[in-house]
Amino acid sequence: MEHVLLGFEGSEASVAALEWVAQRARHVPSHVTLTTVAEFFESERELQRVAQQGADLLRRRVTSATVETRVLRGWMPETLLASDRVADLVVIGSHLYAPVRSMLKGWVPLRVSVQSAVPTCVVPAGWHDRPGPVVVGYDGDGSADAALRFAASEAARTKRSLLIVHAWTVAPLGPRHEAEHQAVLDRAVLAVSRTYPGLHVEHVLLADDPALVLEALAREASLVVVGSHHHGALAGGLLGTVAWYLVGAMAAPLCVVPPESLTPLDAPGHTAPANVTAPA
Repeated sequence: MEHVLLGFEGSEASVAALEWVAQRARHVPSHVTLTTVAEFFESERELQRVAQQGADLLRRRVTSATVETRVLRGWMPETLLASDRVADLVVIGSHLYAPVRSMLKGWVPLRVSVQSAVPTCVVPAGWHDRPGPVVVGYDGDGSADAALRFAASEAARTKRSLLIVHAWTVAPLGPRHEAEHQAVLDRAVLAVSRTYPGLHVEHVLLADDPALVLEALAREASLVVVGSHHHGALAGGLLGTVAWYLVGAMAAPLCVVPPESLTPLDAPGHTAPANVTAPA
């Protein structure tokens, strides 16, 4: 049974995160710890009520999941992440197009995804389920190997296709090195086909800004997955990392997967290949 840590405080964004957890729990047996952090100027009694309402809603949405609630006094995101060291997945909500709307609240989704030792899914307010593919950004430097495993697993168990995206920024008048990047993408496709034979896999190779490519291709996606370099929240903001750009900017849930959280795909080479196509 998968252990999900759900951050919940009653907002539209956190209700969207709860709905996503409920939808996913229909495919994955889950124990959900619905956790509300009462910062020091907030009413703990009121948040107890909010947490209970969230738990009741989740139980109505998916009767197969087990649900517990916690209300903790502290600051986000440190208190949330410290509350459960055995979680397999952290899920929080985010307000679309407002990743830094205030210093207190706006940075929280980014900081959670950067600081978490396990995959973190950021679900935008207003989320609704879509039939589109699971999209994964794959950079080939090792930071996205765990993300590739997570994305392939999600696609397989939800019976969606997998779209592997490899994009790189080309300096003005610089060489494209397209053959090298094609080899990176080919390795990712082969790794998936060995472990998930029969999974429908598409792939995209583009010499362009990775964040902009992912945002464009993910407009109809059911889920977007990227790896994390663990630069830290401020480094992510200053360096313009893909995860920093995408958190709060997409209508699809975004999962940020730390490189050490899952082992890379690795399977014997004598399995049937996946059904692989390249979109036009």
